[in-house]
Amino acid sequence: MVNFGSPVSTAGGWVWKKASAFLKPLQRLVWLSIAEKGRGCQSCSPDFAAFPAAQAALYFEPLGAMETYYLTAIAARCLDYTHITSDRASTDGEGYPTLAAHPGGAPGNFLAALCRYGASAAFLGKVGDDAFGRLLVDTLARAGIETRGIRVDPTVFTTLAFVTLVDGERSFSFARKPGADTLLRFDELELSLIDQSRAFHFGALSLTDEPARSATRQAVAYARAQGKLVTFDPNYRPPLWRSEAQARAETLWGLEQADVVKLSDEELSFLWVGLWL
Repeated sequence: MVNFGSPVSTAGGWVWKKASAFLKPLQRLVWLSIAEKGRGCQSCSPDFAAFPAAQAALYFEPLGAMETYYLTAIAARCLDYTHITSDRASTDGEGYPTLAAHPGGAPGNFLAALCRYGASAAFLGKVGDDAFGRLLVDTLARAGIETRGIRVDPTVFTTLAFVTLVDGERSFSFARKPGADTLLRFDELELSLIDQSRAFHFGALSLTDEPARSATRQAVAYARAQGKLVTFDPNYRPPLWRSEAQARAETLWGLEQADVVKLSDEELSFLWVGLWL
């Protein structure tokens, strides 16, 4: 059973905490950044929203002698094509949605938010050796994220996500059969990035397919063995799972591993509400 304390409501969903040390400055910033997903300070809690980016570094505890990064994430990274929703350009002349390309993936947004606040962060993942993959790596680097843990694979294509609006709600489709992120192996991981980090982050979308699932599980075990703070974001996307049972099992495993977890209302309902009826 997952033994979390009381939930904290945020604009981004709900955050559960384990461990009495949760209120340390780094850990508070970790959950604030998960909740806001890189959207700026509008969804931060009031005690943090007033901090200018230039002052945010003061909110972090100093890194130890062996630490270079506040957080390293292992993650799916994709290029999002999102529906432009302005009246002028939402559809073309035939009624098809107009899509704009944006670097995507919740963990990457999380790392970018941390860097924006003056932290240091690193990324573990895989992209294809194509224009989209190169764009994603360049975007992470320009955000200040360490990218030497990203593997570029010439044999597979970078994952693409397509986000459209259906009756005002987001609808997700993915070109990921397979996508480069699902083919990351444990032997490809730059474990020194975890060694040099204070915290380690992962999301459930790294658990959908092999070999990335095993690589993620081993990386989590490695981080825990090194005494790292572990954070987790389920980021439930039904089209990427073979079944609801698989998604629930892998997500519950993730909850068991983490010290800090961000959950949306949708994810709460998916995981537990149906089991209580």
